[in-house]
Amino acid sequence: MTNETIAIVGAGQAEATLASRLRDFGYKGRLMLIGDAHHPPYQRPPLSKTYLSGEWPAERLLLFPPAHWRDIGVDLSRCARSSG
Repeated sequence: MTNETIAIVGAGQAEATLASRLRDFGYKGRLMLIGDAHHPPYQRPPLSKTYLSGEWPAERLLLFPPAHWRDIGVDLSRCARSSG
């Protein structure tokens, strides 16, 4: 790994895909996904439809299994939202 770090603010589907693709294309530096969720990135549209209707278990919403992020060396960081 290099001494470089890429911090991706947001941990939605686009940001998660960016982090994974950076590894696919050979980026060796530190990668961080910074979001406000307590869990790995997940699919939002099925959350509001399929999951809440009981058709899908919560695990099926995840974009990748939790071990994926560790295996490709991506730090998932949580930042709390300010209440202003």
